[in-house]
Amino acid sequence: FHPSISEPPPRFEELLDELVKASATIHALHIKSHLQNRDTLALIADVLNSAPQIVTKLVAFDVTPQAAQQIKELMPNLALAPSVSHPFDIERYGSATGNTLISVEDAIANRDLFSWVWLDEWDTADRNGSTKRLYTAETFELLRKHNFRIGLVTPELHATSPGLLGAESHADAKDLETLEARMRQITSLSPEILCTDHPELQKKILS
Repeated sequence: FHPSISEPPPRFEELLDELVKASATIHALHIKSHLQNRDTLALIADVLNSAPQIVTKLVAFDVTPQAAQQIKELMPNLALAPSVSHPFDIERYGSATGNTLISVEDAIANRDLFSWVWLDEWDTADRNGSTKRLYTAETFELLRKHNFRIGLVTPELHATSPGLLGAESHADAKDLETLEARMRQITSLSPEILCTDHPELQKKILS
């Protein structure tokens, strides 16, 4: 929904109807931190449980371990993913997300709650002026060793998103050429879901 559009946003039920009709085999559902309370989760569960044909096509992401326990009681068939980030990103940006970011190690420790992870690489800066990356073959190998499916956001989403949460600026999104090179590296790791502002670029890479 964009504020310049005069029509009201669709109701949740209407959105689910469209997802049922869509050809995609899986859809990502972002459950924001302020919605992760028992009363709101119960309302979401009421709607989703009324459309069982779509629940198996959804993965709900940005879910904390505490909320995941409640969701499993309400919607046992809904696939869940925590937002997984580098420890330095958690330290700097965790509060901006409502403290939903967790480490790779914490995701593995809660493997009984999550079948997916949603990787979130905020930038390439590390402590003491060094650099880092989260989307690496080593990270993917470790997560897949524990049977996680992997979704992620590409770097430009931490450079172009409205109202950047922590004033982050991802170096790999400084220009389209740099972004394409990084997206090719990420694609080579074969994530199951790749969320990007540039689907046309991703199609080019895949072809």
